[in-house]
Amino acid sequence: MNSRQLSTWTLAILMAGLAGCGSDDPVSPEQLMGEYVLLQVNGSDLPSRTWTSEGMSEEATAGLLVLEPAPTAAPTDMSGGLYSLSLDLRTSLGGGTVETSLSNRGLWTLDGDRLSFETGSPTLALSGNVIEGVVVIEMARVGTPEPAPRLMFTR
Repeated sequence: MNSRQLSTWTLAILMAGLAGCGSDDPVSPEQLMGEYVLLQVNGSDLPSRTWTSEGMSEEATAGLLVLEPAPTAAPTDMSGGLYSLSLDLRTSLGGGTVETSLSNRGLWTLDGDRLSFETGSPTLALSGNVIEGVVVIEMARVGTPEPAPRLMFTR
């Protein structure tokens, strides 16, 4: 192996090692705040099915998640704030289709990479994670047997 080949291999190994290095520092609530657009549901691009039950199906066609600071939070005591979530949905029932929307506002908190939401709704439960700047939310309709869809939001 000549010196040029050795340099190329050394550079390739070094680049591979650096590519595997990332920051293990958790994201802060301040870094997380902002607007996020819905990209996928359950790993599929939009429009994508969110729920299905007897004779009815629903798919998301668009969505927006906004994470804001709490209005009364001190900058040194920040672990979350207010959120708003809106989804544009297409519901099919009995051969017809209706365009609807779902919206919810409440409080969010961040603990490491885990997001918690207080929805204020007895029929809606949200939980999530932050994975490399992407917000993934599981959105369960309480009291229904359908699995919770996983919503992927990005800036």
